[in-house]
Parts: sequence; C-alpha cells; structure tokens
Amino acid sequence: QGWGTGQHPCWTQWVGIACNIENNAVFAIILSNNNLTGTFPSSFGYLPELAILGLSHNHLKGTIPSSLMMSCTKLHELDLSYNYKLSGDFLSHSPPLNLLNVLSVPFNDFDGEPVLSSFPNLEFV
Repeated sequence: QGWGTGQHPCWTQWVGIACNIENNAVFAIILSNNNLTGTFPSSFGYLPELAILGLSHNHLKGTIPSSLMMSCTKLHELDLSYNYKLSGDFLSHSPPLNLLNVLSVPFNDFDGEPVLSSFPNLEFV
C-alpha cells in the first residue's frame, strides 16, 4: 500500500517502510521475501537516517553502491542474505559503520571478507 502513489512514504503508510514521526525520515526498510528483482538501488544512499535495511530472500543482483556505506552511517542492521547474485567487495572496503551490530550477507557472491575493524559493534555475522 502506498507504493507508486507519488506520495512521501512517511506521509502515508507504505508497506515495509518505517519512519521517524519527529522528522519524517525513513529509518527502516524491511522488504524481505518480496520477490524483488533488479540491481541494488543506489537511492538508499539518500536515506541518512536509515537504521535497518532488510532485503533478504529476494532476487537482487549487482554491487552494493558506495553511497549506502558512506551515507547510511546510522545502520544498525543490514540483512542482504539469500539474494544469490549480489556481488562486489563492499565488505572489505567499507568505511567504518560504528553502529552496525547485525550483518547478514550469506548466499550471495561477495568478494573478500569483512574487515571487522570497520564494524566495531558487530554482534552477528
């Protein structure tokens, strides 16, 4: 509900989107198991308040845009597991995400291993 209406996701209730009512900023996108296809949206990098991103069990492909890792410094949870075709080396070249405590990326085609110093509060990999 709300998708494709042209309205701001925080002014109407969009399925899978949660907003902070104080500043109308998107803080969570949870669209796991939605049969999403295509490349990973670079526009997620324009959501600086994003704390939770759950896109597991879809059919996303391609690389993770650097804008996500550079701009979304408030990420607490990132779940991209079971997309199978996400690729690249974002885990080994990520800027520090000091607040990230949940990272789930299995069953993809990422290169390299996470540099754990980039994720000092990580509790789950």
